[in-house]
Amino acid sequence: DTTVQSLTIQANIIDGRIVYEDSPLIKAIKEGSIAVIDEADKAPTNVTGILKSLIESGSMFLSDGRRVYPKDTGDISTIPSNMIIRTHPNFRMIVLANRPGFPFLGNDFFLSLGDHFSTFPILNPPRESEIILLQNFAPNLQREKLEQLVDVFTELRQLSIDGIISYPYSLRELVSIVKHLNMFPNESLADVVRNVFDLDNYNTDVIDRIRSILHRHGIPFDIQKRTVNLTNSYPLKLLPNQETWPMEILQNENLEYSSSPIIFNEKSSKQPIRTIESIQRSDSRTQNFSELMFRYRLPLDETTYVHDLNVLKENKTVLVLTGNPISLWTFKLGENQAKKIDLNSVFTNNTNRFTTPNYQLCVIPGNDKQVVVGDLPNQIWTLVDLDNGQSSVIQSNNSSLTQTITRKFNEMLAQRTASTSRSVYNST
Repeated sequence: DTTVQSLTIQANIIDGRIVYEDSPLIKAIKEGSIAVIDEADKAPTNVTGILKSLIESGSMFLSDGRRVYPKDTGDISTIPSNMIIRTHPNFRMIVLANRPGFPFLGNDFFLSLGDHFSTFPILNPPRESEIILLQNFAPNLQREKLEQLVDVFTELRQLSIDGIISYPYSLRELVSIVKHLNMFPNESLADVVRNVFDLDNYNTDVIDRIRSILHRHGIPFDIQKRTVNLTNSYPLKLLPNQETWPMEILQNENLEYSSSPIIFNEKSSKQPIRTIESIQRSDSRTQNFSELMFRYRLPLDETTYVHDLNVLKENKTVLVLTGNPISLWTFKLGENQAKKIDLNSVFTNNTNRFTTPNYQLCVIPGNDKQVVVGDLPNQIWTLVDLDNGQSSVIQSNNSSLTQTITRKFNEMLAQRTASTSRSVYNST
């Protein structure tokens, strides 16, 4: 709704009288301020032409006869000095415009004036920045609920980028939801999000996609019936005894104790850590109550397989060890982000290429910062720091006592004729 006149002259009511003053744009040109023009894609073409003239040549004609000239223009004797406005050297202009197309339905501002500006596309803020911003609007809202909403809108925006849905759900709708929840904390989240998503009820395909995304993130949107599904109980079969090993109890004075410290190689390496923004967490208790709480889908390659899995009970961190290439995945139970530590270089340089690797993940009791990852056939073990990816290879303990025990134990196993399984003792 901006016209050429409103772009240059502004009408104000002072002491009951209408007074015409310079617009903020003209004041910025005269005083050397920064003029910010918002929603420039909605401006008519004649207004866009005025801005183009100002940017290209630095000149502009006003409706009252005054003229704007660049600061380095010489004396103009044909025009009175009070009718000339010199552009201040510190004058700058910032123009904000939406991209063309639905749902903004504006002009293609970049096509007409994009080459006259330094163009910077403004994307959605990162996940953590968006959460901090929402905390300022809703300080009383729990962070878990903010993370839940941010993950939902991140997935919806990706669908808009992929062209699956037409409306790009922006931060504006997200802010309105958290402000409503902050003001009315007793209202259900599933009812509040209806203020935004009910507008798509006319489109069955879109509302089905939105419903599935909300259910996957634990928001019970548009649920007609809830059920309770508990698993069946099955009795465990008792395994028969395969063999019997006799034990002879010795007196303490006949035992020989020996201890040796764990030695690390001098060279430790810091492995790269990559943050995976989404591991496709799915809340399994949105529609039906069951013993299953969450489902996760790690973005693994076709040739990658899982070697081992463990959980740190102290901080509820899930550890997944994958091979080909060997990597350690860590994520908090209930969160949708994961960290991936690449360990391929640690074991590639120390592994015998003639053996089939069998990697194992070992949790240290009482230590939620470090874990041990090892290759059983090659007896290579490394201590991995979960925070920074620092890894140190553990040296093998080849003391004479250890070698003697290992030899005796393997000789005893070799003499057993009725063995049901192949067993080899290893000192590590």
